[in-house]
Amino acid sequence: MALNPDNKPIFATIPEQDSGQATDGTSAGAWNSDSDGIVIYTAPAANGAVVTSIIATTDEAANRDIFVYILDSAEVINLGTVQVPLGSGSSESVAPFDVLAAISGTRTDNNGNAVLDLGKSAVLKFALVATLTASDIMEVAAKALIPDA
Repeated sequence: MALNPDNKPIFATIPEQDSGQATDGTSAGAWNSDSDGIVIYTAPAANGAVVTSIIATTDEAANRDIFVYILDSAEVINLGTVQVPLGSGSSESVAPFDVLAAISGTRTDNNGNAVLDLGKSAVLKFALVATLTASDIMEVAAKALIPDA
C-alpha cells in the first residue's frame, strides 16, 4: 500500500454519504419530472461518484412506491419505480430496504454488488408516487465512493 510523507495510506477513493427525507407534507412526484424530487446525494463537480448503496427506511404502515432518478443538468434520467415495504427499517423485525438492488440495469462491481455511476455534479433523487400517511416519514440514504482526481 502506498503511503504519503506522513506514513498514512493513500486511498484511491473517498467515501461519502447523504440522505433525503419525505414527510406527510411532501407532494407526490411524477415520472420523468423533477417537480417534487428530493435530493439523496449530489456528486462532486470535480470527479463524479460511484454510488455503492441506496437504502430506504420508513414508518409508513403501507407499502409505498418511489421514483428513483438522476438529474444531470436539466435532464431527468429515470432509474425506475421501486416499492418500499411497510415499516422498512423501523423495527428489528423489518430490515431497511435496499433500493439499489431493486433498480434494474445497474452495473456490478468486482464483488458482484450493484453500483451506480454518477457524472460530475449529477444529483441522485427520489420522489413519492403518492403522499405519505399523516405523521409518517420516509428517508432514503446513499453511500458513494469519490474517485481520486
